[in-house]
Amino acid sequence: MLEKEILTAFYADQYRQNYSKNHAKNLRMPDAEHRANRLSKTLHNAQSSRMGITAMDEMHRQVRNLADYAQFKHRDKILRMVYDDLIPQLVRLDLGSLMPAQREGVDEAFLDWLRQKRGGAITTRSLFFLYPAYKEQIIREQMTKMVPVRPELEFPEALAMERHFILHIGPTNSGKTFQALERLKTAKRGVYLGPLRLLALEVYERMQDFNVPCRMLTGQECLEDEDYRVTAATVEMADLDLTYQIAVIDEAQLMADPDRGHSWTRAILGLKAQEIHVCASPAALNVLTHLITICHDTYEVHKYERKTALLFEDQPFRFPEDVQPGDALIVFSKKSVL
Repeated sequence: MLEKEILTAFYADQYRQNYSKNHAKNLRMPDAEHRANRLSKTLHNAQSSRMGITAMDEMHRQVRNLADYAQFKHRDKILRMVYDDLIPQLVRLDLGSLMPAQREGVDEAFLDWLRQKRGGAITTRSLFFLYPAYKEQIIREQMTKMVPVRPELEFPEALAMERHFILHIGPTNSGKTFQALERLKTAKRGVYLGPLRLLALEVYERMQDFNVPCRMLTGQECLEDEDYRVTAATVEMADLDLTYQIAVIDEAQLMADPDRGHSWTRAILGLKAQEIHVCASPAALNVLTHLITICHDTYEVHKYERKTALLFEDQPFRFPEDVQPGDALIVFSKKSVL
């Protein structure tokens, strides 16, 4: 970890270098000296363990406002107070907000990242926010280096096949998945891969309704059928060791998802199936055709339009006041509705 004096000097340089005359012009501080004394008292009495990230960031912004105002108005006494008193207290609180392992990571490499990638950010955001952002980028860069330049070569058996892709491209409720599943029903050995357990369950039940023996595989449960012809699964459960006659990959635009997208890419590059149906929004078309092309496979594109109009209510929906019996709520978190 850097010496506190070095970190304090870095903060001071960032406040000086990011002085904004336009910002200072808009500041009204007839009681600037009183504000500086009050902020000093607050910072000296503050404890990192009792401050949230919003309060920490607000302290940084208040110090910046004082620094810009004092420099613009040539209030040297306040400016000295900013650099000799307020900024050292900010450094103390910032370091106190980090875990011990994080404090050890506050080194010259981190300061270089702040200078080059987040210039001036320390004047408005705390280390509690900035350090995790730095570590996340480092991890992403390390992961990128691990990704092969030619990812399709990771799946030689699929690459050796002559696969044909049918791309079903359209918005929600346009019938693209329905058409793909109609073809899947005829498979002697088939697989459906989707993003959600509920979608896999829906396909499982639909296949059963059409007397197509089917099993379901998700990270949460397994519904077996000894005589299964079709597997309905979440995309992470894709078995690339099996060979299929027909495969369906649903919601393939989720390749862009930073957390799960690799699972769709893996399925497209590695599934061993003669016929692969991919359902996606129009935004994914160019990426899909690129992946198929580098695998030297063939494809055809079927485009769909929405079957029903998308209508907006005349009045904004208020939750929970406007919920009526029989309404279905589609949410991404139970916390949103509970």
